Amino acid sequence: MKKCELIEKCPFFHDKMKDIPVMKKAMRIGMIIITGFLFTFPALAQEYEELFYSEQYVEAALKRRAPFREVPQSVSIISRDFLEKSGFLDLYQALNFVPGVETCESFFGYTEVIVRGIYPVHFNNKTLFLLDQFSIYDPLTGNYYIEGFPVGAMEKLEVIRGPGTTIYGLNAFSGVLNFIPRRGENVNGFEIDLLGGVRSEGKPYWR
Repeated sequence: MKKCELIEKCPFFHDKMKDIPVMKKAMRIGMIIITGFLFTFPALAQEYEELFYSEQYVEAALKRRAPFREVPQSVSIISRDFLEKSGFLDLYQALNFVPGVETCESFFGYTEVIVRGIYPVHFNNKTLFLLDQFSIYDPLTGNYYIEGFPVGAMEKLEVIRGPGTTIYGLNAFSGVLNFIPRRGENVNGFEIDLLGGVRSEGKPYWR
């Protein structure tokens, strides 16, 4: 009993006891801040996912309509909403936003698609290009050209990263690109996309 009385009368003990409410208050504030961050990060991730992966089904991964979360391959989906908000001039620019995919200009003057670092050398014959599940390529070289497909005509782009030869065979060595065009039921009324500018030689152009 005397020992307890001595501790209670100690000034150092009383100073520490006074600091306890302040420490508790600081801990509560810290917990509130941490909780706020924990709720904020999933919200930001969800916002990005809704922008970049707003479609919940994939068609090219298994050659059938399947939920995005259930396909075993590495899949990225570029939605119509993302295409409109990003202001891409061509579909190659959109592909550069896909993880593990990049584009470069070839020796022959056209753009090549590189998936997971596998360089196609002279022709785009390492990735299979599908237009609404139908393969389109040059039968001689296996090359494909997407320069002529306007961004405004696409509903979404599906990019399968990794070998797809088991399902698709020829040209699907490093990946599969499935471009799904817009359909009449997706357009309310009519739309016109115009693009204009000035070339390097000073001549104006539009399309």
